[in-house]
Amino acid sequence: MDGIDRDIFNDLTGKVFNVVGQDDIAHVLVEDEVLRFTLPWSCVEKVATPIKSVNWQGAECILVNEITGAPISEGDVREDFRGDPLTITGGTAPHKPGASGYITTDHGRFYAGVAGCMWIHSSAINA
Repeated sequence: MDGIDRDIFNDLTGKVFNVVGQDDIAHVLVEDEVLRFTLPWSCVEKVATPIKSVNWQGAECILVNEITGAPISEGDVREDFRGDPLTITGGTAPHKPGASGYITTDHGRFYAGVAGCMWIHSSAINA
């Protein structure tokens, strides 16, 4: 693609990527994430991907804010029940009925509710 310097992308992301796009928009596919660049590179927008996991029933679940229902993405910062910041890096949906599932953060692994999160079936988001 004309005008796209792949070294800039490599330095910016530090990951393997592919560049696709046309005109003045470039979409950089970095593993499972999409970075959207508007040339001349002054505006960089990360398109968030919700954290997903499969529960004990084999159903795909999404981690959401337990109050608003908004999906939680990798890198989102949430406060724990003490008001301390936690950067969400992943999680595991419930492994049995009545379980709340876990979140993985920059400070370790916790029950989802510690940071005001919960797991819901993906179908509930699309309903």
